[in-house]
Amino acid sequence: MKILLTTHPQFRPDKAKAKHGTEKDIWTALKRLGHTVHVLGLSEDLSDLEFEIEEFKPSLVFNLLEELRGEAVFDFHMVSYLEAKGIPYTGCNPRGLILSRNKFLVSQLSGGLGVKSPRTWMAGGKVQAPFPLFVKLNREHASLGIRESNRVMTPAQLRSVCARLRRDFSSEVIVQEFIDGHDVSVGVWGNKKVEVFSPRILVMKMGSVSTRKLKFDLKYQRERSAQSHPYKGELSAELKRKSAHLFQALDMSGYARFDFRMNEEPYLIDINANPNLAKDEDFSLSAKANGWSYLELVEEVINLGLRYRPRV
Repeated sequence: MKILLTTHPQFRPDKAKAKHGTEKDIWTALKRLGHTVHVLGLSEDLSDLEFEIEEFKPSLVFNLLEELRGEAVFDFHMVSYLEAKGIPYTGCNPRGLILSRNKFLVSQLSGGLGVKSPRTWMAGGKVQAPFPLFVKLNREHASLGIRESNRVMTPAQLRSVCARLRRDFSSEVIVQEFIDGHDVSVGVWGNKKVEVFSPRILVMKMGSVSTRKLKFDLKYQRERSAQSHPYKGELSAELKRKSAHLFQALDMSGYARFDFRMNEEPYLIDINANPNLAKDEDFSLSAKANGWSYLELVEEVINLGLRYRPRV
């Protein structure tokens, strides 16, 4: 097929200095699968996308775009355009992107869906939970803005972290009760029917925080004695059931990763629509454990995009 691969201009995989990562892994896999691939670095508006569609006439758009005009919350605009034009694309639909990105909204909805999450408040409101508390951005993923200091022990620390996040990101901030434990991720893909992968666990020292560096830097994980491996605990079936239920209830499609903090029971921490598809990241490793090679994973992501029909 003719596939248009959309990325941020900084991460174009067809440049000589392109490093290993999701974009490079996907681009290489698409070419190995025999597809004709054209790369579009998209950042400001959709006019370049419109031009490429008219000129290249792709069978499908493989969407690796995580932001537009420098804002992650605008990631749904491109797929809304493609859906309105009737052009197949990979990953989550715009409604699922909008719903799953709002952590405060998800925390309110999850209880009604039978899934526990930490008690959550918008920063600035009255917090009805004892310290420690955890502070993070409401609409960002990939642990953006998260440091060890986001776990706060005093009102002064709470005010300081809220001020830092607002200053650095000009974004909504939420405050949650801190749930100690290890992080478990569950990969899900599908449209109306879904397949759920076996969970993976990131074992950390108790009281630790899943910072951006801890999640994505394997060398740093080793330095901090953190290890990621398949989760074999007795709650595996429950985690898979809850993840599938959330995927469908939030009108998601394509592929997603659900992150839980394991205490005596699982607490939903975050939902990641269109998670990292690099070979060495959790979603791909979970698919591999379920019998999918990397090339098969990429081809199935394409097939899910071709089969998707907007729900009404």
